[in-house]
Amino acid sequence: EVIDYTITPSVINSKKRFTYTEVNKFLKGKISFNKELDKMLTDAIELSYILRKKREERGALDLDVDEAKIIVDKQGKPLDIVLRDRDDAEKLIEDFMVFANECVATHIYWQNLPFVYRIHDKPKTEKIMNFSRLIRPLGYLLKGENNGIHPKELQSLLNRIKDDNVKDVISSLMLRSLAKAKYDIKNVGHFGLASDCYTHFTSPIRRYPDLMV
Repeated sequence: EVIDYTITPSVINSKKRFTYTEVNKFLKGKISFNKELDKMLTDAIELSYILRKKREERGALDLDVDEAKIIVDKQGKPLDIVLRDRDDAEKLIEDFMVFANECVATHIYWQNLPFVYRIHDKPKTEKIMNFSRLIRPLGYLLKGENNGIHPKELQSLLNRIKDDNVKDVISSLMLRSLAKAKYDIKNVGHFGLASDCYTHFTSPIRRYPDLMV
């Protein structure tokens, strides 16, 4: 739970520049750094699991759709395309990023100040009904598609799928059935994250509105 927070101009005192690969090796018990850093990472991963569990309980979606990564040489010439890893270190950063973004968005929302929110509207009933029809021959049913749907039901569906190949297909179909996330000055919440207030200001900063925030 958030006990207290401060939003202030600040400077990060970085103890070490970790890579995802290094942290994943540490979390699997393959390497160690020093007493201070080891404890910091151990505490961080424990907190990450707690935050993720709370997000899952409120109904946030984890589609876990594979992302591609382009490998380039020193001149920037593409050499290969591989699947991007999404291990515990990657998820840890994502968990903290979402939490910090929600904290700031909530703060601004209750101040009633002008702001740029990252919103994700509820999916249209027609799209959800079409999605439901497509997955029925695969042996899966959705509840509540006629009168709107909660992200928790969509996540429950994904959790019931045991076959990874089927899960990839259904995840992809589900993603296409959802509304596109966008920026807006009116906050309507974020359906996919089951979040009342969300914005973008932490890494990765990919767009101009992120810099504005």
